[in-house]
Amino acid sequence: MKIAIKTLGCKVNQSESDILAAILKSENISL
Repeated sequence: MKIAIKTLGCKVNQSESDILAAILKSENISL
């Protein structure tokens, strides 16, 4: 998962990648 997030971050803007990371973190906390 972390590797996929990093590759997405390279293709996507940092701001968007930060949003994705925040969403994933919130999902992990909810789970």
